[in-house]
Amino acid sequence: MRCHFMSAVYFVLGSIAFLGALHIIRTNDEIDLSKRSSASAYEDTLARLGHRNVEPSDFDDRIENENDLSFKINDVLDKVIELGAAVQVPAVSVGKRGGPPARPTPSPEQLRMREEAENLIPKPSLPPFRPVTSSIEDDVDFMKIFNDKRRFMYAERQKIEEKNYANMKNKARNAADQKYKILIENRKINESYKPAKPPAAGASFDQVKREWKIVERPTPSPGSPKMTTQNPLTDDDLRTVREQITMMNDQAAHGPYSKDAGEYFDNIFLVQVHSRTDFTKFFLETIAKQPNLSKSKNLIVISHDIWREDMNFLTQNLADSGLDIPFVNIFFPKSVLFYKNEFPAASPDDCPVKIGYEGAQEANCQNREWFDTFDNYREPHIVNIKHHWWWKLNFVDQNFKFGYLILVEEDHALSEDALHVLDLMKDLRVNKGADLIALGHYTNNLKLATKLSKTPPDQVKVEEWFSGAYNMAMAVSKRWVDDVIAMKNDFCSYDDYNWDWTLLHLSKEVQTKLGKQPWKVMVPTLPRSQHMGITGCGVHFTKGGCDFESIKAMFEKDQAVLQQSGKMFPQILNVAPAAKKKSSSITRNGGWGDLRDILMCLEYSKNALEIDMSFLEKIKS
Repeated sequence: MRCHFMSAVYFVLGSIAFLGALHIIRTNDEIDLSKRSSASAYEDTLARLGHRNVEPSDFDDRIENENDLSFKINDVLDKVIELGAAVQVPAVSVGKRGGPPARPTPSPEQLRMREEAENLIPKPSLPPFRPVTSSIEDDVDFMKIFNDKRRFMYAERQKIEEKNYANMKNKARNAADQKYKILIENRKINESYKPAKPPAAGASFDQVKREWKIVERPTPSPGSPKMTTQNPLTDDDLRTVREQITMMNDQAAHGPYSKDAGEYFDNIFLVQVHSRTDFTKFFLETIAKQPNLSKSKNLIVISHDIWREDMNFLTQNLADSGLDIPFVNIFFPKSVLFYKNEFPAASPDDCPVKIGYEGAQEANCQNREWFDTFDNYREPHIVNIKHHWWWKLNFVDQNFKFGYLILVEEDHALSEDALHVLDLMKDLRVNKGADLIALGHYTNNLKLATKLSKTPPDQVKVEEWFSGAYNMAMAVSKRWVDDVIAMKNDFCSYDDYNWDWTLLHLSKEVQTKLGKQPWKVMVPTLPRSQHMGITGCGVHFTKGGCDFESIKAMFEKDQAVLQQSGKMFPQILNVAPAAKKKSSSITRNGGWGDLRDILMCLEYSKNALEIDMSFLEKIKS
């Protein structure tokens, strides 16, 4: 009897599907007139079955954009669920592939548990937007730009909060469903009950209490906060260091390789270093292994943000790393590590990072009005990296002539044919519409040889530039550098402590307002730069695991296999067909809301050698 009944139900399903197909023949005008009522019926059906509602606008968009037969048939089939519920037949949800997996209708008890769990999630509540005021009269136009950027980021935070709220509600609903499954299973337990498959993920059977339960995972401890490298120098020593830095930067800006001397270089390796001498030495050795490394065409500029004798010795004696090309050392003069108890280092009058706006007003700390998008205050060692990156770009642009800058860091490492491939890519870049080149990316990092068959060494691809994928060993032209520096107001006022996410903002949100497309990047399918510091090292890692020798061994073994393949040093490059990719969204990180950081950032573009800090006195008044 039941078999005949189910056959009848599926006959009805098939008939309605056929009618749905005929229904598509309606004119476009009829579709427009009916889609609102269809949306209402669709929502009513879902609501009765306890599903999440779909916004009418979502339904409208899908009707407007979907032309395939399957979607319109499925809309008709979904209405049969209501019929199935009315006759107590298990509800059927037909997917895009037409499969009919059973989906039981939530019981009133399950719906109540969901509702109770969701009600525990607090709704997002943001304070009103607060613009920043300044007494700097000649920067009125910039303050408007600054507050417009803050207003934009405030709106982005609202979106983030709503998205997080929806995600938390979804997690709460799923947790309630898991508990409901356990509740139902526990009601089946009697003296003869034998536990088998857990009724829900994470459930375990308590033999003593004879019941299923979910073992709550312990909340991980936050651990100790990551501290910046401590500078042991006294105030007098720091003043001496700053004087030495000023002299060395002046020598670099006016020395034998500078613009003043009339020198021009095809490539400048602009290396940002900190304190890891082992990584730095190894990276320099990978530059030295590049064949035909011309002295007249290549210059190395090593940019420091800390004064360390071991690093200074290493970078002033490049012959020890096998290098025999021109080089200069420059020092970011406003690094937090060259100061104590005063800006740009932490000041005793600064607001604690997590004090919050109301707490800052009560404490009357000096930067109380200069919070970031997420109501946090300045962290000097966090903002230092973006400052250093922007300063060195401006310093080199102002004082050296070049064709390309190769933007690298102390924990990068180059394949032996990196410069060879770069020269080939330069010839292709403009013709293929790429704005910049990235020699490296993170796919198969330190494991390239295992994927050699799928990553041809003679192939490049052109894609939309994305900071999370193509920020390693970027090779950028003089024109690109000038275009970026021309967007200094946007770079310096954008609330993100990461230089690469800030660049993504310029590419996707500033350029498009100017009627331009986001940047395109040309990148080798088999990367020619690897990130040595990604395995347990770097600014985002707070625990151990940074074993240089093991990482070095991984890189050298990987590169040896590549060299033995005979496929390196290609004579020509093939451009892979453009792949259709969804444009990646921008992550909003904050951490860059202090007006002092923003105004100092702007000063680099005026004169990176002699940075005017008079704004500090002006904003105090």
